[in-house]
Amino acid sequence: MRIRLKSLAGAAAALMLLFYASVLGQDITKESPAKKAAAFNGRWTNVDPAQAVVQNALLRVDIHSNAERTFVRMWVRCKPVDCDWGEESVPIEEADKGDFALQWRKESLGLTQKIRLLDNGLLSIESQTRWAGNTGRPGESYVVLLARSPDRKPSAGMSSAPPPIQRAAESIAAILAEDAGGKQTTVGNGFFVEPELLATSYTVVKGRNKLFARPAMSDVTYPVTETVQYDEEKDLAFVRVPGAKAWPLPTWRNMLVGGIDVFVINNSKGTEPAVSRGIISTTRQSGTESQVEITAPASSKDVGSPVLNKRGEVIGLLTSAEEGTTLATRASEMIGVLARIAPPSASGDTRPVRLAGWVKPNYTEKARNNKVSGTVSMRVLVGADGTVKQVEVIRGLPDGLNEEAVKSVQQMRFKPATKNGQPVDFWITMEASFSTR
Repeated sequence: MRIRLKSLAGAAAALMLLFYASVLGQDITKESPAKKAAAFNGRWTNVDPAQAVVQNALLRVDIHSNAERTFVRMWVRCKPVDCDWGEESVPIEEADKGDFALQWRKESLGLTQKIRLLDNGLLSIESQTRWAGNTGRPGESYVVLLARSPDRKPSAGMSSAPPPIQRAAESIAAILAEDAGGKQTTVGNGFFVEPELLATSYTVVKGRNKLFARPAMSDVTYPVTETVQYDEEKDLAFVRVPGAKAWPLPTWRNMLVGGIDVFVINNSKGTEPAVSRGIISTTRQSGTESQVEITAPASSKDVGSPVLNKRGEVIGLLTSAEEGTTLATRASEMIGVLARIAPPSASGDTRPVRLAGWVKPNYTEKARNNKVSGTVSMRVLVGADGTVKQVEVIRGLPDGLNEEAVKSVQQMRFKPATKNGQPVDFWITMEASFSTR
């Protein structure tokens, strides 16, 4: 498919460079290497709308450099949400040549990419896939074109922060509740994990009927239409905000240790984001909830904000800022909850979405005395009205824990499943975890 686009600002700059090179008898390959490497820096978005629904299509690329290396991070189309592929890098001398190659290894898939800038200002990524071993699957070759997203000047509150933290500020949003009189008040923060989908604290959205999101550096608010998924025990929630679009924040999935620098960005005061800085003072484990304690100053209205490392990657989500103690749930826990979002059906049919009513199951005294821990697995029939109609224990635990798990599930409320646009009864599988820790 040929894609016709209007020339971007980069195209005009390239033509002017060619003109002056011709007039002065210069070879444009003699351009300063540092300028060549810097030309790749920025955020790039796939310009082919036909790829929007293609599984594993390359959607977004973030490129930045330091004095030694050029770093490339990519997002590809996945279900139910886009996948952060992580980051690869090359020595900056490679980018200085005007094009460079990246080597990716994802499970059994090998991927080689050639990245170069075109005269029209677009970024071309030519990919060649290969499968490890004798799988019998042929490799694929394809080319993706991406346009540079406009750069945004950092706000005054972010000017002293490192560049990766400044870029991350574009992905923050204040979450506001509206009272009966129509007055909107900031109750927390969130951040984009993909366009129109915000991660936040469940405490921020719990029991609130009318919520709005205001992206950073904007005075426009967008209604929150649904809580797509949540986990009350981990204090995490993902909410849908149609029309609100921002760059997704990358996540750090590896082990966290005390002493590393962290940054908390919030959009709690007006439209200008602000940042506070600290370190991880300790890690802690409470039940099934994995948390870190940080020294970065924060207030109760900052709950839901991302906690970032110095590379601008999310290491946690702020869940508590009280009595001088600031806690964040690890990003690895967030990823686990995000993975539970049901992928859309090709036919348009949907599965139930949990909305409210989750109450942590009671840990019976007998089970505690006997140090029973584990998981109760259940089949749950969600009715067309969104209530729980029936619960069957598939795998249980002794000492009254099965009964407590069932009672907890029976209080839940759901957005019902649909078939051909109509709500229907639907069986799902759910789990309740019990731990002696």
